[in-house]
Amino acid sequence: MPVDVNKTIAAARAQKGTPYSWGGGHGSKPGKSLGTCKWYSGPHPCKADKTVGFDCSGLVRYAVYVGTGNTVDLGKGGNTTSQYNDSRVQHITAANRRAGDLIFYESPSNIYHVALFIGTVNGKEMMIEAQKTNVPVHEVPLRLTKGIWARVK
Repeated sequence: MPVDVNKTIAAARAQKGTPYSWGGGHGSKPGKSLGTCKWYSGPHPCKADKTVGFDCSGLVRYAVYVGTGNTVDLGKGGNTTSQYNDSRVQHITAANRRAGDLIFYESPSNIYHVALFIGTVNGKEMMIEAQKTNVPVHEVPLRLTKGIWARVK
């Protein structure tokens, strides 16, 4: 099933305010879940294993799942690298980006974050993300650093 960009964005936006949880969103099915303290590198003590929420790839996993009518489990529940390498992800140029596309931060050998581009809102390019511990899912102006743009096909 093709990706319904409006449903994808709406699914992500509906999660605004959801707690960030390292490893959250990686349960047996896409959606909020308890996180994990395994491989956790954030502020201590780790509370991820007591927090239901999303990490960045968990949020993107859920939004894409909803946007494809619950048919595409991007990265099969894995992390940002699994999503980046998923055969349904087409890498595109920044000039070709559009609402609903993904931005993977850094480089193919060091992907550490993914966000959902939601397009231009009130004259500003915006994205939605689960950024880091103690910051709930939020919509913010697009941060352009080293990044790789992608579209789910």
